[in-house]
Amino acid sequence: MAVDPAAVADILALRELALSYARHADRREPELLAALFEPDGELRMVRRGDPGPPAVSRGHRHIASLVARLRSFETTFHLVANHTIDIDGDDATGEVYCQAHHLTVAGDERTDHVMYIRYHDRYRRHGAGWSFVERELHVDWTDTHEVDPPT
Repeated sequence: MAVDPAAVADILALRELALSYARHADRREPELLAALFEPDGELRMVRRGDPGPPAVSRGHRHIASLVARLRSFETTFHLVANHTIDIDGDDATGEVYCQAHHLTVAGDERTDHVMYIRYHDRYRRHGAGWSFVERELHVDWTDTHEVDPPT
């Protein structure tokens, strides 16, 4: 089987895009995260079993404002896996799995709220590289539990 170096480069660039999203979320860099999107890009949140419409943020300013809410947690930890990609010229789609941990500290109590997520993505390539056109965040389930303090 022949390996297409251009396809491999695209796959690596798209995986880096997904990893950058998680890294900027955890580092509290909402403007840098928003810049990974097209200027009119969309971030949507869908919760399993919720009959209402998804929560939608459109454009860099609104996406950054939504992501800035992560600052209300002591820390977050996004673990990214299972990235599948389908490339069609300068457009692509993908699915990314994620465990998103959100640590809250209240006095001596430390609580981790974990979201089990699948991102459904649409990407577009420009001269400068790939960006998100749409990212739809599907929360499949959540778990909340107490955690031990660091030693």
